[in-house]
Formats: sequence, structure tokens, C-alpha cells
Amino acid sequence: MQAPPQSDHQLFRIILVRREAEEILLASHGTRFALPVIEIPRWGRIAQETTAAVENRYGIRVCCLFTRDAASGGDFEHPVHCVLLEACRPSAPCPKSMYWVPVASLSRSSFEDFAVVTDCLTKATREGADSGPFARLGWLREVSEWVAAKALPFGLHITGRFRQLNASSTFSLIRFETDGPALWFKAVGEPNLREFPIILALSKCFSHFVPRVIAARPEWNGWLMVNAAGSHPDEHTKSELWVCAAETLATLQTASIGRTLHLLEVGSKDARVDSLLSLVDPFFRAMAQYMEEQTKPSPAPLSSEELRALADEIRGLLGEFAQGSLPDTLGHLDFNPGNILIAGTQCIFLDWTEAAVAHPFLTFSYLFEHARRLRADRSLEELLVSCYAKAWESWADPQEIAAALDLAPLIAVFAYAAMSQAWRNPAALSNPETRTYLRSLTRRMKRESDLLRERKAICTS
Repeated sequence: MQAPPQSDHQLFRIILVRREAEEILLASHGTRFALPVIEIPRWGRIAQETTAAVENRYGIRVCCLFTRDAASGGDFEHPVHCVLLEACRPSAPCPKSMYWVPVASLSRSSFEDFAVVTDCLTKATREGADSGPFARLGWLREVSEWVAAKALPFGLHITGRFRQLNASSTFSLIRFETDGPALWFKAVGEPNLREFPIILALSKCFSHFVPRVIAARPEWNGWLMVNAAGSHPDEHTKSELWVCAAETLATLQTASIGRTLHLLEVGSKDARVDSLLSLVDPFFRAMAQYMEEQTKPSPAPLSSEELRALADEIRGLLGEFAQGSLPDTLGHLDFNPGNILIAGTQCIFLDWTEAAVAHPFLTFSYLFEHARRLRADRSLEELLVSCYAKAWESWADPQEIAAALDLAPLIAVFAYAAMSQAWRNPAALSNPETRTYLRSLTRRMKRESDLLRERKAICTS
């Protein structure tokens, strides 16, 4: 049976407390209380959208702690999740037709969400590492005091205004306004813990290419950055700014030559040729299984013969990479416009969870593909290839550079898919959308393979 189409919005039950969770904001439904419900865009950032919705609807400034899946949707057609929020001020107002109710007065008989509220508040008041540093009530005050103290030596004073973008018990991303440039506090947990040591290493070794880090808090896996000026490249971005991104990428990569072992030690993914070669067989065995599981007739699943041929081709191309003279460098396996900031002739790269040591042209392939999709400008594509290739002329002859650039798109898709590890992560694979996405990436590899053969045929003729 075909699943119903997903809505563009999702519903959240709001668990909003104040005064150290002595009181909770509830709506009255006859003789019973109920949690207020808000609707937010499905693909938005939950913390950003829920905090903005509560402030806009109820006039209450809040901090998001964490979300929890609801057991059922109750009277709603789709499942309704829960999010725990804390009012930033103990005197938060009471919206019309709602009440601040003492938590101690609630019971199962008077409140249908009693169990989920109790569980969330137990987690938020429990001490210990199992809860996570940002699951505790009052954590925003502690972080704000730390940010204020670390900003002071740089002549900055926080104003009290902030914008929370991401939140969970172990993740946080908040923009703090100051009397100068804004500051960003970011903290990470599993499975992205590697970003903490990586960003500290990059800020030390390659400070001109990443946001300026002015403080770190190891017990939170968190750090404080000065806001980087600039804009993300898009379909309206001028060609010279796209070129700036390509040239800056090449400059960073050449600067990283000789530091790759250190980058691996601090947590960068190993996407070197030998590592990728070891993933070819297990990856395509998994894809064969996922293709067999496909129930929709279109797009057609790849056959076992097509998958074997594709695996053989990728092994061969990786062998060609290995025989080349271009060195491994710092790479970024999620190099998209959202991770690039351009201001004038300066370019900064963000979000290094997917940092890797790899053949340099893989990262350029991601940049090139985004530029191709957004601009559809053949002259820009040629300009990007030309300016990026020029940076490598002291490492390889033009023929080798051109050949490697031709092979890179197919290997880049494989590296992106295989290094993600989603294809052998039981938790990720429990979501049918993960298998669908992996099948899509594998079909993309097949298309890149076909295009590569077409280009070779044209060159031969």
C-alpha cells in the first residue's frame, strides 16, 4: 500500500516551563489540560522554528532544550512530536486562554500528556553525562555567562539578544549579538564529535580559511567563533566570486600538503585511495541488496550486472588516481554553497564535520557541480576548471590534471556515499528514505559513468 504524501509542515506539542520547571504553560480543554501545539515547516531547523513560533504567537522568549518523538498523534492526522522549551524569564507572560500551571498539581487523570512531560522534565533535571550538557534546565544562562567572559578580552559585550538555530542534549548552535561583530557558539555530540578537534586544528593551522575561534570548552565539545562576514554563493552570484571560491579552495588544499597525517589524527575522514578501494566491494554488495528491495518500477533499479560493472570501473579509476602525482590534501565531503562564505576577495569555509584527507579534485567536483546546477553557465564552468587546474600545475603536467578532473566526478559521488557510512548503519537504514537516497546516489554514479564514457568516445573520435 502506498504511504500517504508527507505534509510540508509538522506539528509539535510545546512543553514550555518557567521558574526552574515549577510551572508549565497549558491550554484548558474542558476539565482537562493539554499542551499547546504549533506547526512549523517540515524541513526547517526545529530549534529555530519552534522558538520563533512561540515568541511570535505568545510573546515569550524561550530556549530550546531537546525534542522527543510522540508515541501517537492523538486527535491529529499525523504524528505530533514534543519539544521542551524553557522561558528565558521567570515572569514570562501568560497568553490568552492559557495558564501557567504548577507541575506538582498535574496528574494522569487531569492531563493526557502527563507521562511524556514527566519523562522530559526528569531528563532535564537529572545530573550526569547521560543527559547531555544542553538537556539541563538553565544551561543557556551558563553558556551566556561563559560567552560574555570570553568575549570581554576582545572588547566585546553581549547585548542579551540571541538566536538559537540547533538544539539537542549534546548539540547547540546559537548566535549571540554583541556591541561589535556577532559571536557564534557551537557544540557537537555523536556522531559529529570529530568536528570539535578538527575545527580547533584548522583554526590553528589555516586560520585564514575558517571562522576565527576565540575560545573552546572541551567538556561541552563547544567553541566560540567570531561571525564571518559574507554571503553564500547562489544563482545570482557573480562569476568572479565563484572563481574566488575555487581559487581559495586550491590555496587551502596546497597549504595542507604535508599536514595530512595530523589532520587524520584529529579526526578527518580517511578518503585516500586505499581507503576508498576497501569500501568498493562491501558498498556495492549492500547496494545490490537495496536495489532488490525496491518496489517502485521507476526509476528502474540497477541490475546486478550493472552494479558489478560500476564497481569494476570505480576500482580502475581509483587505480589511476593512485598512479598520479597529485598529493592527498585536506578535503570536504559536504562542500556545498551553505558551507562557503564569500566577502570581496576573501572566502571562508564552514562546518567541517565532513573534513577528509583525499585526492584534492573530489572537493572541487562538489563545488563545480553546485555551480553548474545553480548557474547553468558554460563559460563559468570552463573558468572554474581553468583557474582551479592552474593551481596544480607545479604538481602535475596539464594532461594528468585534465585526466584527473575528468575522472573526479564519478569518484566524488562514490566517496560521498561510501564515506557517509549510512549504508551500513542499522539506525539510519531503519528509515526507508535512507535506502531510497542510497539507491539514488548509486544511479547517479551510473550516470556519471555513462557521461565519462561519452566524453572518452568524443575524445577518441
